[in-house]
Amino acid sequence: MRIYIWKPSLIILNVNKEKYTISTFFAALLPEQSGLELQTFEVTATLVTFYLEVNQNEAKCPLCTAIATKIQSHYQRKLADLSWANYRVQLFLTVRRFFCLNSECVRKIFCERLPQLTQAYGRRTNRLTKQLVDLALALGGRPAPRLACRLDLNIGRSALLQLLDHYTLAPYVTPRVLGVDDFALRRGQVYATLLVDLEKHQPIEVLADRTSETFGKWLGEHPGIEIISRDRASSYALAVATYAPSAIQVADRFHILKNLRDYLDDFFTRKKIWQHHLLNLQATNQGAAAPLGLPPLARSSIELAASAIPKEIKPTKEEQLKAERLANRLERYHQVKTLEQQGLSNRQIARELGLDRNSINRYILAVDADEAVGSKPKQARPTLLDAHLYQRFCEDQPTIAQLHHELQERGYSGSMGPIRAFLSRLRPQPYSRANRTKVRKQLVAEQIPPLASTSKLSSRQASWLVFKRDQDDELLTTEQRELLKALREKDPQIEVVYQLVQQFREMVKDKRAEELTSWLMRARESKVKELHSFCNGLERDWEAVEAGLSLEYS
Repeated sequence: MRIYIWKPSLIILNVNKEKYTISTFFAALLPEQSGLELQTFEVTATLVTFYLEVNQNEAKCPLCTAIATKIQSHYQRKLADLSWANYRVQLFLTVRRFFCLNSECVRKIFCERLPQLTQAYGRRTNRLTKQLVDLALALGGRPAPRLACRLDLNIGRSALLQLLDHYTLAPYVTPRVLGVDDFALRRGQVYATLLVDLEKHQPIEVLADRTSETFGKWLGEHPGIEIISRDRASSYALAVATYAPSAIQVADRFHILKNLRDYLDDFFTRKKIWQHHLLNLQATNQGAAAPLGLPPLARSSIELAASAIPKEIKPTKEEQLKAERLANRLERYHQVKTLEQQGLSNRQIARELGLDRNSINRYILAVDADEAVGSKPKQARPTLLDAHLYQRFCEDQPTIAQLHHELQERGYSGSMGPIRAFLSRLRPQPYSRANRTKVRKQLVAEQIPPLASTSKLSSRQASWLVFKRDQDDELLTTEQRELLKALREKDPQIEVVYQLVQQFREMVKDKRAEELTSWLMRARESKVKELHSFCNGLERDWEAVEAGLSLEYS
């Protein structure tokens, strides 16, 4: 459908006794731009197309800004605009080329610019570009295109990222309260610094790195900052002390608690909690059961695998490479164990063998060689479904169909396959349809193997249990509460650490800076070297930590 507008003053609406003409109606819907004249428009099932012309008699040269009135030619630009309800909108704009009459200008012919409507060589209106930029800034390069397609704004993630590359932040006023933290552009290798206005809760600047020189230079160019909330990095503290000595430094409470959590990880790693304490805990709580279907190993799986290969069968090239890599890892494991027995520290072993310290820690903390070199097959962890099936099977040993029907009433939407696979490990072999009833009658409760947990509690998980606040007990499962209780009862030092950690968390939460000195004294009396190191770090940054536990900024 094409509508020609012969009378721009034609009355089309009369709402609340106010008269609207076609020109004023479309002026409220089309982009704001003086000098445009609507010629006609077309409406289809999903698209509205407007044909516009520029009615100005002159234009400015983009280079010399001289006024030009001599027209060289006309051409048409196609622009995408904001959608109207379920209709996409596109504009066909007829613009002109002018002769530049300035003899000193290098450009002889130029196209007239419409900066309020679109950019040079642009295919979208400015308001559509702004909406796409807002989507990209809020959602990122992947979720934003998915939402844009639902809004009939067809654009790919590469085009959105290009829009962000050309996007410039609005000028900002130097904040009174500044937040400073680093973030990884490439984890472990490239880091940058993010600056945030903590009163407006808005990011204002991103610095290229996290060095004290870069941050200090920025502070020197932006005087007037009164409070700076930062992480515990010494580079930021040095930059503030050098370039903004009058500013109050506030240690971020999140980073204070994160430092405490890191020292807790070191504490449980030093005690090798999963090798000595938690393995005994799991054996006590779960009946000291071995994993289902796995007999105890008399020899390592490496030796068993080597003895199982017939000598007359020549392994493939891929198998040879895999065996060589496994042998190299095993040799490194024995070297690490030998140097550890000689009394060398992890750092010294890493320098001696040229390995990463994380690899050294993994070798030292491994239970055996199989765990160190990764030759043990991975076992699936029991799920809530497995626990329910195990409980029902121990009660009256129902059939697979009965269990499937019970689970469907509880909202289970899966098939019988997982149920059948789990119960096959509990029933004696052979178990077939012919002797199913007979075997079920003979199977007594003592013959049912206990449900073994193949998961281990790492030092990270143990520190999380100790670090959680007392008020968060409702978020812990029954098993986690039992593990935490057993941890505290197993070792008196863990109980002392738990009490100190809980006291420190409450002190930080309630911002009770006056209790910090007494807590440090109790922590030093605990004779836990990780807590001593944490206290030393707090004392080195005492003023900032005290401000972090008293001021609201963080």
